[in-house]
Amino acid sequence: DGGNIQRLTNNQWYDAEATVSPDGKWIVFGRQIDGNADLWRMKADGTDQTQLTFTSDWQEGEAYFMPDSETVIFRAWKESEKERLAELDKKNGTRSQTPMNIYSMKIIGPDRDVQPRTFTSDTNWAPFPAPDGRHFLVVRIIEGGNWELFLADMAGGDPVRLTYNPGWDGMGAFSPDGKKMVFTR
Repeated sequence: DGGNIQRLTNNQWYDAEATVSPDGKWIVFGRQIDGNADLWRMKADGTDQTQLTFTSDWQEGEAYFMPDSETVIFRAWKESEKERLAELDKKNGTRSQTPMNIYSMKIIGPDRDVQPRTFTSDTNWAPFPAPDGRHFLVVRIIEGGNWELFLADMAGGDPVRLTYNPGWDGMGAFSPDGKKMVFTR
């Protein structure tokens, strides 16, 4: 009923993009400190806040749990590469995509086992896992600046395009049984 709101973080930093594990035990979120974004985890009650990534150039965020409640998929890009492309765009009068890819990572145990899951130099954004634990939705910008949804496989291979619309398609999510998908158009 909305009557039991509890603040879980209380600091001077930017905390955002929080997701709860399927088993309800963990929350993963992005925290930006001095312009650098990293991923953090905490227990569902806000305790045991633990930094998961420690990168000075990479900007990690938007993590979503896989069905095992121990693995997340997330998007990340290099700030230095984004700045380099912005300078080239300014010089050449062009507009480049932010090279952004999707990665997976364990949030439990000492080995994070960070693995790339997309392998392109364009924008791969807004990952959302399928209930089968193998597939995930990803938004990609294709020709003409068109944003479309693709279905990718954790095992690799070319993602399969799911939407065909000259406008913006994104922010996809699966129903818990995996039989339906919703997205924003």
